[in-house]
Amino acid sequence: RNEADEKRKLDAFFQTKVYDEKTGKVVAELDKVVYVRRKERIKKEKNSKE
Repeated sequence: RNEADEKRKLDAFFQTKVYDEKTGKVVAELDKVVYVRRKERIKKEKNSKE
């Protein structure tokens, strides 16, 4: 939250592995990027445009 407040927006990176239940071996590796922007700032921007 602090980083989003300071920078206005940010990309959060998540990584995980998916394992086979029987063998315990890795069957997939996933990378996900989530774009984050604080909701309060969006409301303020909309109000200032009106």
